[in-house]
Amino acid sequence: MSVNPLQNGQLAIGCVVFATDLSAVSEIAGLYAAMLAQHFQAELIVTNAFIPSQSAEEVEVLKQRPSVDRIEKLRKLEQTAASLRSQGCNVRTQLLEGDPSDRIPAFADAQARPLLVLGTHGGSSLGRRIIGSTAERCLRRVGSPAITVGPRVPAPGGANPFRTILY
Repeated sequence: MSVNPLQNGQLAIGCVVFATDLSAVSEIAGLYAAMLAQHFQAELIVTNAFIPSQSAEEVEVLKQRPSVDRIEKLRKLEQTAASLRSQGCNVRTQLLEGDPSDRIPAFADAQARPLLVLGTHGGSSLGRRIIGSTAERCLRRVGSPAITVGPRVPAPGGANPFRTILY
């Protein structure tokens, strides 16, 4: 689905979807997501997508309770959200189940005027050629605007660290 983020010639963002793998590398991307949410006065949705292991699925089905893996991901998502709330954002979390390369773009595109923010690990070009990166696969599938934040990008400083955004 293609999303037109322009209203009256201006970029109009309804929500910022910050897709995190819950690693330390994603923390800087989260700060940019929070800054963008504040700038556009938009809701910030912190999300993670995962594929549960067979044993986790068995626990959830047979014992009818969340697996340890799911509980840990929810805890980390809430920790991330809490740290971004301290930046002054309206934040909610969303844990998605399934292949991140499919679920994240579909979730982002289902939101009202979304902007997707992804952290990247900056893996080797050989690795990307062989298997591709999750962020790259998300970018290829999402129909809404997206921004990636690489591992060597410094934390945002000041009110607006962007001089140019290529759209």
